[in-house]
Amino acid sequence: MSKMPLPKWGDLNTYERHKLLGELIDSMIYSGEAVQHLKITVEQFKLMGYVRSVILPQNELNLLNE
Repeated sequence: MSKMPLPKWGDLNTYERHKLLGELIDSMIYSGEAVQHLKITVEQFKLMGYVRSVILPQNELNLLNE
């Protein structure tokens, strides 16, 4: 039995992308527990090597905290 590869972001159509992001944001608006779950999940993704880049480089984060 062959396994089909899981879809990556680029494989999703625009509607699927917007729906996924919208539901994620919506859940975090109404639930602190959802925010905590997402933070834990992202940390696990980092440990597994799935996170390869960040939106803001480390040196720019310092500017935001000032």
